[in-house]
This record gives sequence, C-alpha cells and structure tokens, in this order.
Amino acid sequence: MTAPRISLRQSLLVAADALARATGQDTRATASALRDVIAAVEHHLDTLAIESRGDDGRLPERLRPMAAAIEERLRGILVSLWEVEAALRDGEDASARLPPLAAALRETADDDLEMVFDSLRDTGALD
Repeated sequence: MTAPRISLRQSLLVAADALARATGQDTRATASALRDVIAAVEHHLDTLAIESRGDDGRLPERLRPMAAAIEERLRGILVSLWEVEAALRDGEDASARLPPLAAALRETADDDLEMVFDSLRDTGALD
C-alpha cells in the first residue's frame, strides 16, 4: 500500500499524519512518504523565512521570535527526517523513529497555526 501524496500547499499537520501512517509500511512506501514529508517541511521553512525576515516580511515584529523558534524546531525535525531516510537507504528498520517525529511535527504545526492566527488577529482579519 502506498501513502497518499502530500501537496506542498497542504499543512504540516497533513505531513505529520502521513508520517504517522508510514509507520509499519513497507520500505518503499515509507521512503515515499518520507520524501513527501521532507519536501513539505522544506517548503514550509522557505515560506516561513520569507514571511518573517527583513523589513518586508509580513509577520508582525512581535511574532518573529515565535517564528524563529518554530523555524529552529522544523530544522531539527528536517535533519531527523534526513537521518531516517538515510537509514532506510542503508537497509535499517527506522520505523520506530517515525511516531516521535510525527508527534514533534504535529506539535510544531499547532504552534505555527497559533502564530498564523495571532498574525491575523493583529491585522483585524479575525475580529
């Protein structure tokens, strides 16, 4: 069984769910899910950097420390995902590492959504 593909536009929560579902799948399906999750995390990191950096960043100044913390956590998750992907290529069973990564990604996604809602409140979009 192959995992459903993740659109880069989908949320980190979707990526976390796909990662959790990859646990216990065959190596090919797990590797495919990992590639999709890695691409989604990389895309989100790029977007977050654009939104929170410099004078023309869209994220309010008061939320930029939160964005930096989320970015740091995502980078750590990304490194761990790369390590799992390498372990799979080396023929190791890395499935036990997926649930904690999925949980960390889900928690980071929740914080990211909270930051987005705070940003929308600042602009009056959620009054």
